[in-house]
Amino acid sequence: MLTGTLAQVPRREFVYCSGWEDRTPFAELRTRLQADPAWRVHDLPTGHDAMHEAPEAVAALLLGERTADASPDRQGFIPASW
Repeated sequence: MLTGTLAQVPRREFVYCSGWEDRTPFAELRTRLQADPAWRVHDLPTGHDAMHEAPEAVAALLLGERTADASPDRQGFIPASW
């Protein structure tokens, strides 16, 4: 059942795992969401299993923490060293 509460979602975040760009099916989606002001797009230099490869970086994104390397626009980058 649709309730119309989607508009009440405070943040829409997309995490693009750039460490497997040669095989990811999500590149086109990333491009589309970057153009949509309702979404924030983040790049993580990991494979598809970002929670396993960079748990601290994923936690920072989920908690809404910005990193020193995050640009002031709608895109953020969390370095691989996290």
